[in-house]
Amino acid sequence: MLANISFDIDGKWSALKYFNIDSNPKKDEFIEKGIPKILEILDNHRIKSNFFLVGRNILNYKVLHKKIAENHEVGNHSYSHPHNLASLDENTIRLELKKTHDLIKKTLGVEPLGFRAPTYGLNSDTLKILDELNYTYDSSYIPAYYPGITPFGNLFQKRSPHKIGKIMEIPVSVHPIIPFYLNGTSIISLGMPWLRSALPFMKLSGRPLIINFHERDAIETLPKILAKQLKRSRNNSLKIIEDTIIYLKRNTKLVTMSQLVDIYNKNP
Repeated sequence: MLANISFDIDGKWSALKYFNIDSNPKKDEFIEKGIPKILEILDNHRIKSNFFLVGRNILNYKVLHKKIAENHEVGNHSYSHPHNLASLDENTIRLELKKTHDLIKKTLGVEPLGFRAPTYGLNSDTLKILDELNYTYDSSYIPAYYPGITPFGNLFQKRSPHKIGKIMEIPVSVHPIIPFYLNGTSIISLGMPWLRSALPFMKLSGRPLIINFHERDAIETLPKILAKQLKRSRNNSLKIIEDTIIYLKRNTKLVTMSQLVDIYNKNP
């Protein structure tokens, strides 16, 4: 069974912006502390992962982002992480994606091939722009309903990787029995049994397991407003990241998203 673990590097400033709370993006605790902890765990377990990067964070933390790009696959996560990306006009979306695309190439020295939308909001304009940028994959859809984040119609989306035009869509996983997120946030909130209960059914389905964490997940104590939103009641999130990596390393074949695209292109 194939699996992928990815990390969305949003920043504390972005998380608090959702609540209209200002936070200095140049002094960001989540990025400064979270990225090194995540890189250390991945290095210790010799795992190559995917990181989706925000342009503003690349500018403010060039050295940390260069460390990510040294050993991991990096993708585009917009420039300013607008939580309403899918409702913006085409030109604004293009600017958000193109600025970060160019920053990744110029600052990190690599060509991004994938995208994940802020708050998983994707529309046809975004897919058109990804095609213009010659991206090979997107990983924005979550086929689950969660009020205020993912719409009800997501329940009817495909759960397996599939082509939308030239772009391979790699949906973030949902639990095979209960159509709810099977991502870092839910695993931290519900514990490792949530992941373990899903794996046998995921194997039966033949679908790859796609799990995304955030850099904030390496921070044990969050601001109360975020801890409440994320349903986080325990300070063991960093351990859960490592436990998830160990569990998947033992029970699946971990691949990058580019590797997954190659596999599905050869065996659609």
